[in-house]
Amino acid sequence: MTITNNMVAIPLDVGLLSKNFVDTNQFEMFIIDPDGKIKKQSTVTIPIAEESNTLGDWLMSLGVSKVFACKNDDDAHKILQEHKIEVINVEGEDNPEKIIWDYVNKR
Repeated sequence: MTITNNMVAIPLDVGLLSKNFVDTNQFEMFIIDPDGKIKKQSTVTIPIAEESNTLGDWLMSLGVSKVFACKNDDDAHKILQEHKIEVINVEGEDNPEKIIWDYVNKR
């Protein structure tokens, strides 16, 4: 069995978790190793004005397997589920580093 790294993404709005997935123009990307350690973190700007239906394709092309999204962001859930990208609901926290810290420490 091969264990691989996970690439996860958090949509940003002024450096915090975006409340509206389709309006975001940046993502905070994290590569997490199988032991739950963050190997790399970077902010990625969407290269073009992606239409919402191609945003999922763009994330897939980067190898993103999970996206953290606001629990009530229906657009994120619909788009990502269509592309078989796991959605992790976030409630009550908007700091990307805190969101990912909570995720890797509660796995």
